[in-house]
Parts: sequence; structure tokens; C-alpha cells
Amino acid sequence: MSTEIPPAPVHAAASSNGSAAAPAAPAVPSVPAKPRAVRVEAPDEGKARTAAASALGVPEKEIQLRVLERHKKGPFGLGGEVLTIEATWRPAAASHAAGTGPAPVIPADEGGKIEFSCVRGKLSLAVHRPQGRGRPADISTLEGLIEGWPLDARDEGVIQQALRAQDGKPRVFATMGPSVTPGEDAAAAVRVAKDEFTAWLIPWNPKPLDAGGLFQIVGNAGHRSGP
Repeated sequence: MSTEIPPAPVHAAASSNGSAAAPAAPAVPSVPAKPRAVRVEAPDEGKARTAAASALGVPEKEIQLRVLERHKKGPFGLGGEVLTIEATWRPAAASHAAGTGPAPVIPADEGGKIEFSCVRGKLSLAVHRPQGRGRPADISTLEGLIEGWPLDARDEGVIQQALRAQDGKPRVFATMGPSVTPGEDAAAAVRVAKDEFTAWLIPWNPKPLDAGGLFQIVGNAGHRSGP
């Protein structure tokens, strides 16, 4: 005598046309998307790439850089150049570089720039070419930057030469003498206006200048702040 074991019941949801619908797949938890871009400031592209790769958690060779701005810190750029860079993670950049180097730096559309430096009252200008589709610097750019400066003399020929060359090479174009001649190794000197309410700081030697030293230089020149 044989005993039949009934089959186990099968539960299936019926669709609108009467056929059985397949069981739903288990839900997959969502994974937050990795950030793809970050803005950094650094003295050069190499340090910017390293900082961006660390912030995004990706290899340096997959980082593409776009220079947004170049500027110098401190009076007359004595603080050194700083780049503002937008760094973007592009995995395809790794295959483009064939694993041999980082992705290229893409220049931003940036107008031509004029930078100044000063040593012992001799002012130099360096004109840089524009980036991308930016406009070159011209004489109106220069005049706007030096408006109000108490220059003793300026060389128009040197200015035109620098504007034409746009090679970033410093050229002495003007002089600005101090009210009191500073010491041989002084970091800066001061030019005080006739009204004695306005003063200009003149870099004298390429060396750091702290707040105490600045106060002493201004005081020696006869220009003191406060009542």
C-alpha cells in the first residue's frame, strides 16, 4: 500500500491578465555617490593635484585640474603665488594617460595679468598672457592698478615693451622714493604724503616683515596711527 505525499502549496501573486507574477527582487541599499569635484588653493599644480586626490579619495592620475585664478599674497606679491584650482575626478582620464601620468591641466578663460615687484624703490611690472579666451592686459589695465601711486618717474617705453611681449618677465618701469632712507638691510621703507595722513609701504629688501617691524618703520618715518 503506497502513500502519496501531497505537493507543497505554491503561493504566487496573480497579474491583471491572470498569469503569475515573478517574486520581487530584494531591495539593494543605495550607495552615496562619490564627490566628483573640489576647489583647492595651492602654490602649484602638483600640490593642488595631491590635495584634491586626498580630498576625493581617488588616484592623482584621475584628477583633472582647471586653473580658476592666479594671485600673489602680500604687498607687491611678496607672499608668493597662490593658485585657485577646480579639481575634477575623471576616471576616463586614467585611460587617456595610459597609466603613465596625470591628466592635463585645463586653463580657465582668464584675462592677461600685470604683477608688480619692488626692491629699493625700483618698481617692476611683469605682464602675463591671457589664458583660454581671456583678453590681454593693456595700458588701461596698468593705469587702473597704479592710480594714486606717488611715482617719482615712469618709463613709458618699458611699459609698452612689457605690454607687447606679455612674457611674464619683470621690467623696471618706475621709481618711488621713501620719505626717510631706511637701513641697508631694512625690509621696507615708507613714503608719507604731504598731508601726513597717507603713507605708502615700499618693499626695500626681499625679506619678511612682521607687525612690530612695520610699526617701527612707520614711526621712524614720522607717521603714527592713533591720536
